[in-house]
Amino acid sequence: MKMKNYKELRQEYTYDAFISYSHTDLEWVKEFHDKVSSMGFELCLDAKDLIAGNGIAENVINAIDSSRKVIFIITHNFLKSNWGSYEMEMTRMHAFQKGREDMVIIVIKNTIKVNDMPDIMKGMWFKIICIQWPNDDNLPYNTEEFFMKR
Repeated sequence: MKMKNYKELRQEYTYDAFISYSHTDLEWVKEFHDKVSSMGFELCLDAKDLIAGNGIAENVINAIDSSRKVIFIITHNFLKSNWGSYEMEMTRMHAFQKGREDMVIIVIKNTIKVNDMPDIMKGMWFKIICIQWPNDDNLPYNTEEFFMKR
């Protein structure tokens, strides 16, 4: 079906995006969540949206399935996390099965090179949207305002 340019019927999603992150970065992620939500986006964040009583894996798969996009907040902590790798793999499988290769958004918060990314992500690199969080450069495009527009 993919080869015949079959397009999935327009699906309604509960969320605009599911945010995958390292819990070590929770404070920053909450600020990011609030800023993006204030722009009118409905975001799924495990701390507030996942169903108590369900297994973590089941909650993650449901969150990915009910979200238009998956935003991975890539930090050094995320790269050390086993759950981060699991969520990437679940997203990759879902994207392939559903023909949704464009569902991944990567926000690189720390200075991390592509070569340091997990193999799963390197395999999807040319199909994802990647946005670098502003760092300390004084370049005109390196601002939080420019980041949010992207």
